[in-house]
Amino acid sequence: MAFPVWQEKPTLQIRRQQHDPTSSIVEDMSCNFGYQGQGLVNTPHVDRLAKEDAMFNNAYVTAPVCSASRSALITGMYQTATGAHNHRNGRKTIKYTLPAQIKLIPELFQKAGYYTCTQ
Repeated sequence: MAFPVWQEKPTLQIRRQQHDPTSSIVEDMSCNFGYQGQGLVNTPHVDRLAKEDAMFNNAYVTAPVCSASRSALITGMYQTATGAHNHRNGRKTIKYTLPAQIKLIPELFQKAGYYTCTQ
């Protein structure tokens, strides 16, 4: 883009569209999808998502077990910062809760006016 030399402050108008963010987090899933080259399994919806949306080919988590990984994803914090690194849950005799000052990602989206599955 070129701007005339006599213009002190070039201006550029950008038309911004509002998009609703979505995310799907799955675990214990194979890579048997059409977009991965699997011809025996028919996965048209997942294939379309892989084609039209953002796809992360090198995504990593900060813990080797599911509950600790999910804790990091939903808090945006390392498991050791929240005490969730020991793969604990609240179903046994020892109850675990996050510190009150920690706001979860769905709470932040709700505060911004978005609907989340946790509502």
